[in-house]
Amino acid sequence: MDVHKFDASRIYNFDETGISTVQKPGKILAPKRAKQVGSATNWERGKNITVCCAVSASGVHVPPMFIFPRLRMTPALQRGGPPNSIYESSKNGWMTEELFPKWLKHFANFTKASKDHIILLILDNHTSHVSLEAYNFCKDNGIVVVTLPPHCSHRLQPLDVAFFSSLKAAFNQECDSFMRSNPHQKKTPYDICPIFSKAFMRIANIEKGISGFSKTGIFPLNPSTFNDEDFMRVHPDEEIGLALPVVGDCSANNDESSNTVVLCSSKTATGVPDDRDKALGLHVQSEVGLQFKDISPLPGPLKLKKTARHHSSIFTLTPKKASLQKAAES
Repeated sequence: MDVHKFDASRIYNFDETGISTVQKPGKILAPKRAKQVGSATNWERGKNITVCCAVSASGVHVPPMFIFPRLRMTPALQRGGPPNSIYESSKNGWMTEELFPKWLKHFANFTKASKDHIILLILDNHTSHVSLEAYNFCKDNGIVVVTLPPHCSHRLQPLDVAFFSSLKAAFNQECDSFMRSNPHQKKTPYDICPIFSKAFMRIANIEKGISGFSKTGIFPLNPSTFNDEDFMRVHPDEEIGLALPVVGDCSANNDESSNTVVLCSSKTATGVPDDRDKALGLHVQSEVGLQFKDISPLPGPLKLKKTARHHSSIFTLTPKKASLQKAAES
């Protein structure tokens, strides 16, 4: 930000999400007290399709890229998709090192990125995004790429924070409408693009993009968005125990200073322990209470430990090229 003075129209976030031919049904109206309520959905096991989206801090959405799980692409799958979208295929329907440069070319054409009009692109550091071909293309076309630290996308990716959940909910609603309008008809990958297009054009608005960048503190730049508590985690060696319920009224026997709990017998009038004692294994024959530590040690206080703070890295820095060339040669 200090070097290039990026404004909102030149800051973009890229991320992938998956959609399926088997949607999750929404709310269903049914008679009261009905125990089994059915809803029309698709096959038992569907096909997963990757959709690559990008949005700017000014709320401009880049036409998505679809990746279908097939070896060869057919024009029939492109019918009814969002305008200016691109369509590719891979064996499992995931992003690959070969497909990501194709999306970068699509992105550069849409944003008019060049060395005179530098664009900031923020994305996660998945292996498919950090190849030598992608590095060379970004350097030649004025795209500065910043990769996010691992395990932070749910808080740092604007698309994850403010867009994808609404998009998937809208997609499921459109799938429900399709199933109601086409009874006894299976939804195939050939129907995905027109269904997704309706959901995308309804959800991809300016407000979603601006809100996502604001909540993550990227734009306007706000380094104090996250505090120390956001970097805390439970110590992996610490086990959380479950406290047994206290039987009877034995508050007078509890020793708060020693952090122990006394479980007293709740004998009946006949002097025989009741069923609650038997369930806990407390066969007490006298008025003396049984301490919790005699059964199991008390769990200590919940310990929180600071994690190592991983930082974002600039993928398009010159020293990165050497490591990418070494990885490509190996």
